[in-house]
Amino acid sequence: MEECVSVISEFVMKLVPLFCDKTPADKREEIRMRVLRCDNVFTMNFFDKLLKKNLEAGNIWLVGQKFSWADIFFAYTSTQFNDTHLKVDVLMDYPELQKLRKRVFDIASLKQYIENRPTTQF
Repeated sequence: MEECVSVISEFVMKLVPLFCDKTPADKREEIRMRVLRCDNVFTMNFFDKLLKKNLEAGNIWLVGQKFSWADIFFAYTSTQFNDTHLKVDVLMDYPELQKLRKRVFDIASLKQYIENRPTTQF
């Protein structure tokens, strides 16, 4: 589980310059394209293989047989940067990962929280 969260965290760290006002616009576009062409492919391939291995074993989550915080962290992170920074869905080429994200966000208690949580800057 910790490995999953570490891989996601490393991916997120590659995006940090996109949030910095000091990063010039042309450099941001260069970073965005590198993240999409290289880092996203590596990261999503890792999760795609992991999930497919679990699906073959009869499990529907990233780690083992139970829903975990790795699933939440993955689902949440995979949606965070799509519109504002990366401008595409990082899972567009990964249908099984899209299904995982949907499974996570379809959990009744999580879905209710998301629909009713206060609006914040983050």
